[in-house]
Amino acid sequence: MKNGMEVLKFGGSSLVSADAMKRVRDVLVARRGTQRIVVCSAMGGVTNALIQIGLKAAQGDAGYTDLLDALIERHRKTLDDLGMAADADVRAELNGKFDRLRSLCAGICLLEELSAKSMDQLVSFGERLAVPMVHAWLDEAGLITRRVDARDWIATDDQFGAAEVDRRGTPLHDAQEPQRSRWSCAWADARVDKPRLEPAATHCCGPIERACGRSIESTGQH
Repeated sequence: MKNGMEVLKFGGSSLVSADAMKRVRDVLVARRGTQRIVVCSAMGGVTNALIQIGLKAAQGDAGYTDLLDALIERHRKTLDDLGMAADADVRAELNGKFDRLRSLCAGICLLEELSAKSMDQLVSFGERLAVPMVHAWLDEAGLITRRVDARDWIATDDQFGAAEVDRRGTPLHDAQEPQRSRWSCAWADARVDKPRLEPAATHCCGPIERACGRSIESTGQH
């Protein structure tokens, strides 16, 4: 922790189910006295499931759709178990991501090819599906939240599958202190009596600036 900022990372086992997400909420509420950023991973087991789906699709095996349907249903059920069945906004967002995921997998199956770039894009959906649910759940629980996408902050090289941060191409490089200052001011000006969470995103396995990196959107709290 530096300058009062605490960073918490919740991995897949912490987000494996609705009950696990409720425990994450409890942890954040109990520690709400500290400004923080919380990084959220995919739901437990989802990354491996996406890899399996991709490999099956790349073999031209239409059976990948059964695995994909089960993964999508798992996320929908988690949303229901969190008591957010009536949250039209998060459902619409997830449905849009489900559609894009289905299209990606259909393309992989059609071409019978799974490049490192496509794999990065595929596995990124784990975090991209989990974060809207966590964000909406924290809002539902009374925490003031804001999501921030790491793709707006970090650029990487084009070594798909093993990308490194491109520090010169990253907006928050040390040379751009004014931008850092704006974020500092935003955090300072946003202090309120209620707990505040400011989600961001950073877990890269491909060029983030090309939307091919894995993105975890995370949360910061006052």
